[in-house]
Amino acid sequence: MATLEELAEIVGEEVEEDADTLDLEEKELTEVPAAVCSLAAVEELFLDKNALTTLPEAISKMAALRELNVRQNQLTSLPTSVGQLKKLEGLFVAENQLVALPDLSGCSSLAGINACQNKLKGLPDGLCKCSTMEGLFGDDNEIAELPEEFGAMAGLEEVRWMGRRRRPSV
Repeated sequence: MATLEELAEIVGEEVEEDADTLDLEEKELTEVPAAVCSLAAVEELFLDKNALTTLPEAISKMAALRELNVRQNQLTSLPTSVGQLKKLEGLFVAENQLVALPDLSGCSSLAGINACQNKLKGLPDGLCKCSTMEGLFGDDNEIAELPEEFGAMAGLEEVRWMGRRRRPSV
């Protein structure tokens, strides 16, 4: 189990147990250090631009988490526990290999998702229960149709969900 000292070595500076932001962007991580999920006060977690293939189920212990940024990794799925993050406002999962999103109906504060450039085949029905949703971005996925209840998200202000762009062959 990684300690705060080991985590500080990765980050390049001291990590306080009550830190509200943790920036692990571009640290060449292949897995999330165990100590990360023990930081219950973290509100913003930046894990973008690494080589992560999974996130730990224990991420649900990060009850204060408002923003989760895992862009530009190699994730093929997200743990179901992400859907238990009640304070999560922003979920940034663009440029991964995701084929599905977990049930996010427990994310009662979720206001925006950026899931562009993945391999999503559909959206979870529970997403439509996110009454605080304002923006949903999912260009370059493989979604053929949206859930029937999609129109129930009354606060939705912006949706961008264009199909896969054709890339020129060389």
